[in-house]
Amino acid sequence: MLIAAGHAASQPGLIRPEPGVGDNETFCILKSLDRNEAEIYSSLKKRYQDDPILDHMASYRGVLKILDEVGRPHSYLRLSNLLQGFQEPKVMDVKLGVRTFLDVEEEYNIGRQDLYQRMAKLYPRELTEEDRQRGTITKRRFMAARDANTTIGSLGFRIEGMAGLAAEQAEAAQASLPKVNCLGDACRVFHDFAVAAASTNDAEREPLLAASIAEQLASKVKGVFSAMRCSAFVEDHEFIGTSLLLVADARGRTAAFWIDFGKTVPLPDGTRLGHTKAWSPGSHEDGLFTGMERLAGALQSSSLDLCEEFLSGILWPGSGKRSSAHLRTGSATCFAARPRSALYHRSFQAALVDAACIMPP
Repeated sequence: MLIAAGHAASQPGLIRPEPGVGDNETFCILKSLDRNEAEIYSSLKKRYQDDPILDHMASYRGVLKILDEVGRPHSYLRLSNLLQGFQEPKVMDVKLGVRTFLDVEEEYNIGRQDLYQRMAKLYPRELTEEDRQRGTITKRRFMAARDANTTIGSLGFRIEGMAGLAAEQAEAAQASLPKVNCLGDACRVFHDFAVAAASTNDAEREPLLAASIAEQLASKVKGVFSAMRCSAFVEDHEFIGTSLLLVADARGRTAAFWIDFGKTVPLPDGTRLGHTKAWSPGSHEDGLFTGMERLAGALQSSSLDLCEEFLSGILWPGSGKRSSAHLRTGSATCFAARPRSALYHRSFQAALVDAACIMPP
């Protein structure tokens, strides 16, 4: 059963279905207990019962202890299954914010040889002569370098992983995601994700459905962002390492959920964040709003690119109709940097509706 993408999917046992519940009845999932995350969810239930952001998060249903096969107890957060009601969904985990480490994490300041080796392989230009002589770097240094060399640093979000893809698509995604380091790269991934989610046995309707899915996801992200901006919970906290979970299936159903609060902490008394400013040590700025705004824009741009591909195929036959197989090659060009007026957006959306009407059922 599909329940995780990104970092969680790579750690067996971190997230699992509730025992004794079948695939068609899985109303809750169990996530390995993080004390801080449990406190955040508990605080939400006690202090923020009417907060608008709750509509975009998993419901917290307490802590469950389970004995393993040798009788050892393990504790789990019990959370509502966000994929309930989807059919064979495709899932994407998008990390939010301009950094992935807290100001105060002492364990991040211990020198590690394994991280030095990873830094030497992935980001050799970040190493100093002192690092090379010592042969170790701290986790904080490594994470700061990774943030600076991925879209976390430049865009305020990073695509962490995808799940539910066919084996060939999953392998290609795993190889390509570490190379995503600009807006155009991210748009291409969103483009291909929408195409994969739209995969059906009806090749005629797939491009139209893919464009619709990308448009819906952009709208869902904007809805979450709107709730964040008027949320007392968001106003009172610093958010590091949270993610937006994007979900879509071939029926055209979509959703966006805010997840992962293990590094969410209350702000010191009297501190208020813009969630948009550049971070400096001690500022607590997280870039949450920066990432949300740019993520919504990237999804919107991907939707318009898919509209262009679809409409150029069915309305201008001389250009040659583009099949869904062509779309799945990932060869689309993202025009994210091209200025688009509000009229342009509305024109393409209207044309998409018109195209849907003339497509065969």
